Amino acid sequence: MSYLTSVYLSISAGLRLYQLLLSGLLLLLVSSGSLAATSPHNFNQFVYSQLQTGFSQLSASSRQLNQRWGEYCENSQNAPSFVSLQASWRALMDHWQQVQWAQFGPLKADNAHWRLQFWPDKKNLVGQRIGRLLKQEQPVTQTSIYNGSVVIQGLGAVELLLFDANFQPQVAARSSKHCELGSAVIANVTQVSHSLAQGWQQITAN
Repeated sequence: MSYLTSVYLSISAGLRLYQLLLSGLLLLLVSSGSLAATSPHNFNQFVYSQLQTGFSQLSASSRQLNQRWGEYCENSQNAPSFVSLQASWRALMDHWQQVQWAQFGPLKADNAHWRLQFWPDKKNLVGQRIGRLLKQEQPVTQTSIYNGSVVIQGLGAVELLLFDANFQPQVAARSSKHCELGSAVIANVTQVSHSLAQGWQQITAN
């Protein structure tokens, strides 16, 4: 089983888990006789509160990967290992799986969902775009990534840099161009995640 296939299965499992939890909550309210006393507003607030927590965790996880990527590529004294860099990506993907089903609210604005994950990618567009960006002479920045195609903006691009045999060795060797590209993409993911967390914080505050 490929890593991408395992990610797909994990996402599907996450969706099923959410459906089961939601069904279980409704059954609990029915059995306790409190469903009638639970207003739609209160129920929405409960769901929104869970989403606000989830997106806050996503934001924190993206900041951690952003920091560790920079430390690794700079080869600082306390630089994390390459394996721990991969572990940080997995943690970030886990947090994304917990909230990516919520295709409403802030996640619908400004193509945020697509900016975080272009998937499914049946034609390997992410890999093709990575190859082109690595060959170009002009610097790759967070701004150029954000203003470009959503194909290259999200977690899928970082995944290929960290796990794909075509790119992983160069990242592990701290190739300047690979580090530059990864830094720009992860900075973009961090900014989008932060905006989503802020959006849900505003919603739950009202």
